Amino acid sequence: MELTVDRANFLNVVSLVQSIVDRRNTMPALTNLHLEAMGDELCLRAMDLQIAMEARCPAKVVTPGKTTVSARKLFSILKELPVLPVAFRADQEDWISLSCGNADFKLAGLPADRYPAFPEMDYGDVANAEGAVVREYKPLRIESSTLHSMLKKTVFVASKEEGRAAFSGVYWILTSGTLQLVTTDGHRLAHIRRPMESLEIAEKQTLLLPRRAMAELERIIDTHKDAKSVEMFQNGQQVVFRLNSVVLSCSLLEGRFPNYEMVIPKDNDKSVQVSRDALRQAIRRTSLLADDQFRGIQLALLKDKILLTCRNKELGHAREEIAINFQGPEIEVVFNSSYVLEFLSSLEGEEIELSFKTPTSASLLKDLEDDGYQCILMPMKI
Repeated sequence: MELTVDRANFLNVVSLVQSIVDRRNTMPALTNLHLEAMGDELCLRAMDLQIAMEARCPAKVVTPGKTTVSARKLFSILKELPVLPVAFRADQEDWISLSCGNADFKLAGLPADRYPAFPEMDYGDVANAEGAVVREYKPLRIESSTLHSMLKKTVFVASKEEGRAAFSGVYWILTSGTLQLVTTDGHRLAHIRRPMESLEIAEKQTLLLPRRAMAELERIIDTHKDAKSVEMFQNGQQVVFRLNSVVLSCSLLEGRFPNYEMVIPKDNDKSVQVSRDALRQAIRRTSLLADDQFRGIQLALLKDKILLTCRNKELGHAREEIAINFQGPEIEVVFNSSYVLEFLSSLEGEEIELSFKTPTSASLLKDLEDDGYQCILMPMKI
């Protein structure tokens, strides 16, 4: 295998794909990138037991072939190389020579046949049993900018504890003309609904997809801002996304997503409108004295003001007031300040609405300029 590739293109693709690699993986081959030179391009692949990614970049291929190389080492080397063409060669024993300018490296690779088989990541025209050409998978087209915004507003809520399948995924609800995403970690919930004219579906579909895969999809879309749409199709237990020359595949999560509609409060009778930025700044200041583990902050809804209080037995206490127009019954609620700040950062409007019922029931945060996005937060128990 021998080729020459532009260093910037090579680095961009390696940077994108290597994030899939699980550094703690006990299978040595999966700490490597799979490289295949063919035609006039270099195809790079990475996978763990749940996610797979493929990306391509132009290359001058002298000798086609396959090999694998340490993702971490290749990425580290490419970052330090000068902006010159990179000569890449792998011999029959999978020793890899990499040259750029006056720099030369020799890396130990692993045979490509030791790399696990990739999931089916393609669709197209295939022949059926009668020999007729048919389209095996019909992809859905999702507007990329809208999807990016939806992922940005929901993925951060999903639990990072991957053992809790129902809480560690992003729940997709697809109907013709509408897409909804829902995430929860058991303490908070984010729900977003967007019209999607390009989405044509005969009947409602629901999917539970891994948080980590959706974070990667968000990153892929962010690096391909020129793409107008993302192609998506399901192949059994695999869901595949294609954006330009990048393909991301992930496995459906097993488990039942909670009944999110039951969680969204519909009868909160105490509500107030407040400046998003004023509330965010006040919480950031007051929470400087919060306990590092629980991050608790008390929010009291009083006549004509919100009173924020934080008490720490070891450090002291902090309080701040925000003037508001409120004449209803007073209420005091304790929240995890980090959760509130993350929600406030995801909102975009200048004015938000907070609504409450009791100190122990779910509270609702809404952007007054975005009826399609809701943030639900459970109070902390003191």
